[in-house]
Amino acid sequence: PKPTPEEAFKKRDKDNNGAISADEFIGKKAGDKAAAAKKAFQKKDKDNSGSLSFDEFKGKGKKNKKA
Repeated sequence: PKPTPEEAFKKRDKDNNGAISADEFIGKKAGDKAAAAKKAFQKKDKDNSGSLSFDEFKGKGKKNKKA
């Protein structure tokens, strides 16, 4: 069965701090897969904090305010 969003978040949050860092998000991917994961992380990191909250991970984070 497919993991729930909560389960997927907890699995990636290796240090259990309630946020997913870029390193945790990218994991052991290399090359093009790592680059694609980094790009996906940056797109999800709506507040540009360098980590993903659960809402950002689910895709419901606040949108970036562009100047």
